[in-house]
Amino acid sequence: MPATGKVGPDHARRPAELRLFETGCASHDLTQKTLSAGPGYRIFLAVPKGAAPEGGWPILYMLDGNAAFDYLTADHLSQVPGLIIAAVGYDTARPFARELRTKDFTAPLTPGAGLRPDHVHEGRLAGGAEIFHHLLTHEIRDAAETGLPVDAGRRTLWGHSFGGLFVLYALLAHPES
Repeated sequence: MPATGKVGPDHARRPAELRLFETGCASHDLTQKTLSAGPGYRIFLAVPKGAAPEGGWPILYMLDGNAAFDYLTADHLSQVPGLIIAAVGYDTARPFARELRTKDFTAPLTPGAGLRPDHVHEGRLAGGAEIFHHLLTHEIRDAAETGLPVDAGRRTLWGHSFGGLFVLYALLAHPES
């Protein structure tokens, strides 16, 4: 532990404020769901107001959902009035659950190898991308899309840092998903 007593950068330790839920949004309805699958996930949804187009709305899944939704504003959403945002995070008040994202967003060393100790961050596990991919494309996707007219051919996955690594893993290991 550093001499300051801090664990991790300031942006990862402070609570997520999620101001958008307080201010609201003219273009989208905002909700959140908590899932007990795995370590516990939260899905932050921004669903366009009004009638869906024939075939349903496109949907953008954003990893690190607590942080992504924390920075999202009504102005951002007004620029994409016909897009569902499904921000997938962890059931925590923090913007990042660093130990969980290390596990979920990193690939196994070899196919089927499973979890392993993370050689960079002592006490963390890595290599759970296959497990998380299954959760994301089944339980999490089902919970996010229940009752919504989604165009399944227009699903997009976004991530940054380890989340971006996971997006590449999903593209290469499961291009059909």
